[in-house]
Amino acid sequence: MVFASRFSKLIVGLLLCTFSLVSPGRAADIFDLGAPYFETVLQGNYDLPTITDLGQGKDGLIWIATYEGLYQFDGYQVIPAPYFNENAEQFPNHWVRKISIGPQGKIWVGTAASGLYVLNPEDRRFTQYRIKAEQQSSYPSINRIIPLNGQEAWLATSQGLFRYHLQKGILKAYTSKEDGLSARVISALLLDKNGQLWFGSTAGVDRFKKDGETIDAMFRDLNESDLSQQTLTKIFQSRDGTLWFGTFGKGAYRRTLFGNIEKLDTDDWVKDIIQLPNGQIWISTARSGIQIFDEVSGQLIGSHRHSESSEASFDSDNAGAFLLDRSGLLWISTLGKGLSRINIANHFSRSLAHSPGDPQSLSHNDIYAVFEDKDGFLWFSTYGKGIDIFDPAVGKVDRILPAPGKENQLQEGTVKAISQSLDGSIWLGGLNRGLYRIKDPGQANKTLERFTTEDGLFSNKIFRLLPEENGDVLVITRRGINRFLEKENRLERIQESEFSKTAALYYKVHMDNGDLWLGGPAALFYLPKGGDSLQRVSLDETLTEHLKNNRILALHRLNDRELILISQSAWFKMTLNPDDVSISSENIPGDTFNNVEAYPGPDGRYWGANFVFDFESGKTQFLSHADGVYHRIRRPMASTKTRDGSYIFGGANGVSILKPEQFNSWTYKPPLIINRIDIDGKPLPSPGSSLSLAPNNHGFSVSFSALDYSDPHRILYAYRLLGYDDTWTYTDSSRRIATYTNLNPGDYELQVRASNRLGDWSPEQLSVPVSIAPAWYETLAFRIAAVAAGLGLLYLLFYLRLRHLEHRRRVLEKVVDQRTQELSESLDTLQRTQAQLVASEKHASLGRLVRGMAHELNTPLGVVTMASSVISDCSQQSLHAIPDSDAKTKEQLSRKLNGADGLMQKNLHRLNQLISNFKLLAGDEHDEDIRDIVFHDLLEKVLLQLQGQFIEGKVKLFIDGPQELRLHCREISLFHVLKELIQNALEHAFDGEQEDAAIHINYEVVEEKLKISIGDNGQGIVPELIEKIFDPFVAANANNVGLGLHAAFNNSSQQLKGEISCYNLEQGCCFELLIPTQVQNPADDKA
Repeated sequence: MVFASRFSKLIVGLLLCTFSLVSPGRAADIFDLGAPYFETVLQGNYDLPTITDLGQGKDGLIWIATYEGLYQFDGYQVIPAPYFNENAEQFPNHWVRKISIGPQGKIWVGTAASGLYVLNPEDRRFTQYRIKAEQQSSYPSINRIIPLNGQEAWLATSQGLFRYHLQKGILKAYTSKEDGLSARVISALLLDKNGQLWFGSTAGVDRFKKDGETIDAMFRDLNESDLSQQTLTKIFQSRDGTLWFGTFGKGAYRRTLFGNIEKLDTDDWVKDIIQLPNGQIWISTARSGIQIFDEVSGQLIGSHRHSESSEASFDSDNAGAFLLDRSGLLWISTLGKGLSRINIANHFSRSLAHSPGDPQSLSHNDIYAVFEDKDGFLWFSTYGKGIDIFDPAVGKVDRILPAPGKENQLQEGTVKAISQSLDGSIWLGGLNRGLYRIKDPGQANKTLERFTTEDGLFSNKIFRLLPEENGDVLVITRRGINRFLEKENRLERIQESEFSKTAALYYKVHMDNGDLWLGGPAALFYLPKGGDSLQRVSLDETLTEHLKNNRILALHRLNDRELILISQSAWFKMTLNPDDVSISSENIPGDTFNNVEAYPGPDGRYWGANFVFDFESGKTQFLSHADGVYHRIRRPMASTKTRDGSYIFGGANGVSILKPEQFNSWTYKPPLIINRIDIDGKPLPSPGSSLSLAPNNHGFSVSFSALDYSDPHRILYAYRLLGYDDTWTYTDSSRRIATYTNLNPGDYELQVRASNRLGDWSPEQLSVPVSIAPAWYETLAFRIAAVAAGLGLLYLLFYLRLRHLEHRRRVLEKVVDQRTQELSESLDTLQRTQAQLVASEKHASLGRLVRGMAHELNTPLGVVTMASSVISDCSQQSLHAIPDSDAKTKEQLSRKLNGADGLMQKNLHRLNQLISNFKLLAGDEHDEDIRDIVFHDLLEKVLLQLQGQFIEGKVKLFIDGPQELRLHCREISLFHVLKELIQNALEHAFDGEQEDAAIHINYEVVEEKLKISIGDNGQGIVPELIEKIFDPFVAANANNVGLGLHAAFNNSSQQLKGEISCYNLEQGCCFELLIPTQVQNPADDKA
């Protein structure tokens, strides 16, 4: 077994030696000579203390440990660590030494004096744990942490090694030599792939036995290297199992798979060690920047250090902690310079720059021309420093220095154009001093042959040199085009350009037939093979108009008849017509560029210094620092495409070298996180994965970030609130916040999505359930009650409406009945009035008839009365003439005459009375003036005339009414009416045997009318007479004429303008007279 082990070690040693011999430290091509681009972040705008460690949480956030606390970075802002307990206390601004991410996403943070802090990713709160062994009086500094699971971890501290449980406390403590420690201060820690724990101290390296509880003292005794006396700062295991050790001030070591300890080629303070995906081991040091070692051989194969003249270089020689994030970006902390970052996943770009003190670097950063000769050497024209010549395999191998005044030397420090003719000569176009030729470029001391305007050049300012297939060289100058004739060794003038006084021709395209196309500032020219005159190409209207304000930058051949033209602001595909030297163009949609050059790549796309353009689709992908490309100012014509497919672009900041075949497009899909949640403008201490709002909350806002650190400001965002928004709301990185107010209670879902920096949307979405609790008046029970109350209210309103309608109906019915009653009464009144009018008219007509008859009868009656008187006198005289002797005859005759005379007088009296009634009925005796009377006095006059009848009939009289009531009417007419009515009662109401006979006279004023009621308690009026009681000649017995009541009716209606009616009572009847009057109050008269 011992022999086998030694034999294995021998074989490995031989292999390593062989590898070192066949792997010299020289580059394969110019690309390998360049340096990658390191981007400096978190510097300037961020006043961060010195960074001690880096970590990336499970959610993708970058955690930064410093001398003054803990910070987190989301690509946009650096903020202090969140609260660490339920009391919302801020994370202390103490020295944080170590950050470790546990298997379950917990973040373990070790501090120099405050103990251990563990962040629970569920609630984003830190919990503090005080670590101290029983025999210790102070809290140790926690230097390293290895989490084993969600609750347990190994802690390397200034007071020993601890196995710590978050709930149970210290499980195992190793604090002294009695516990097996070489030294008390543990400064490095590693749990290797086999589960064995290694730890470093101020006295070297120790490890546990396989039981995991006992320190392996035998291993320490067998450790014969210098590590036993070194202070360890880092223990790292590479993918092949090799252990790498970093020390304080003594460099780095490694332990091979066979147990050999090897010293690496560095003596600096090692701060961190990491292995990249390509296998390289990067070691950060305190003074030498980043040292790069080969994983297999352990040899130093490169370094990254700071260069003051190159902004693309690593920002500091004092490197610190490494962090390789999930997207492939490598982060390196520096002392006082913030963070540097490099995209190691995309290694297609390198840069060359001037570095003071390094003779192998470029002589100056400002490059005016780049050229690759036939032997593969690269020529770089620098500003004022001559020309640098690089062998891609080993670096800079030669220089052509400016030597003004020296013969056969370069007379100026800047060369504008470099080319090579068929015979191998290198041609240099000077910026101000003419044309140079180097016939033997490989010669150590190069001899330069110079040509100027004295030799036929249009101008000593050379812009382009274009070799021709026959060995001649076209020389494009400021004022025209020359051709150097190789066979004749002289210059000839082709044509003085009409536009060369303002600018020169820049670019060329050789067609298969040898013709030459030249693109100038605002025109395109054609030079036939071997021709001596340029022909202006006829352009279509679109291209002609475009080139008035844009310069042609490049021409590229697609095929025999198609060219790609690149101007300052557009791309065109041109179709050639050789017959009339004309061109039709087609504008290619896409982004525009200013002052760029582009070359067709192997994938058919065109590559510039900072973009890739696909003219078929018009889509442009910009290349930036996020892709590892460093570019600032690029000069026209200071670029070339090498034979190995690299693109070299020179400018004011050195040289960029691109290898398109090694380009990896950015496909990282960044995770989305919630940065902050505000409710009514107040932030939640620990925003979770869901959001609940109380009824009194009015709105919320959620800020978010997509954790693509390569170029976060180019990320696009979209959000929507399901249940409220119908469409997505799109925004950029400057507005990474969704705000909603005045939402209805209910359940919503906030969805957020993001693109990467290329604009490709990630399929992943951030979903935040949002629940808004209803107020008591918004609950389902309240709504049901409200609906029920509403329905009840509606029913009540409906019922009240029905009641109202019913009431209205009754009111209307009452109104209708009242109106009907009024109409009926009005109709009755009208009918009565009509009847009265008819009766009045009838009685008036009858009165006129009776009056006429009375007038006509009155004279004859008077004659008859006179005649009867004469006859009576004569009869008496005749009787006296009869002798007394004939007494019997005289007596008989006297009896007969007296009887006849009495009968005649009686009938004449009756006739005379009837004519008087006729006159009274006609009203002849009652034409009188209206006067004021006292009704009571008038009534007494009537009663005075009828006093005898009252006494004779034993009838009692009762009068009720105001005694001083005044009337304004016809007194005589009223007198006759009252007399007739009272007399009618005396004559017809009683049968003579009634003992309690009584007449009641009541009068009162009703609505400005005098109402007179004359009633009796007699026998009443028979029903068949009651309706025609006021008609003429209606009488209760034959002894009466029946005109008295008729006369009373006429006087009431015509003379008194009133009404008279009659109706039976329970006993007796009543006559009611209603006449208009003017009544004066006796009290007013007294006043």
